[in-house]
Amino acid sequence: MIEVVGVTFKHNGKIYYFSPNGLKIKKGINVIVKTERGLQFGKVELENFQIEEKKLKSSLNEVVRIASKNDFNTHLKNERDVKKALNKCKELVEKYELNNNIILTDELEYIPKLLNLTNVVLSTAKAEGISANLVKAMVQCKPIIATDVRGNKELLKQKNLVKNTDELIKKMSICINDNKSKEIYETQKYEVENVLQEVFGLYT
Repeated sequence: MIEVVGVTFKHNGKIYYFSPNGLKIKKGINVIVKTERGLQFGKVELENFQIEEKKLKSSLNEVVRIASKNDFNTHLKNERDVKKALNKCKELVEKYELNNNIILTDELEYIPKLLNLTNVVLSTAKAEGISANLVKAMVQCKPIIATDVRGNKELLKQKNLVKNTDELIKKMSICINDNKSKEIYETQKYEVENVLQEVFGLYT
């Protein structure tokens, strides 16, 4: 048996298990947890309880700390920024006539399914480590266009990188409207083992 708490990242969202890291955390308490995406803000929905380790679908990340007032304010700011970004995205979709060609998601478990449906993968990160989703796209040999930030530029060729939103949208529009042009932005035809070697090589 192993002790866990259940955390959600949005209202009525899916519950994810985390190690409480020695903390006793009541329901409704906001916490900062370590995830595949880095540190994230969440709310405890299930207080400390024991679960059979074999029932866990993946390795267990941990609660880093109880969220502070500064963490909460940062979370609120991030939510406002997301709304602004979505509005900007809608404007760009209309400007470049990309209706019905854009899929936005923040649910990691859907990424493999979405990759099977996509023609082009975009990474619009302003700051990034080694993106797990980018590696998944590379494994599936998907054309990738990404912002020129750390992490992206360690994995991708220069022709796949963009400096600003307009350049990214322009390249995406070309890929959507001209299938042949997708070849311009394709990454090397990686096998899974080669992708792993590429990632491991960044840390050795």
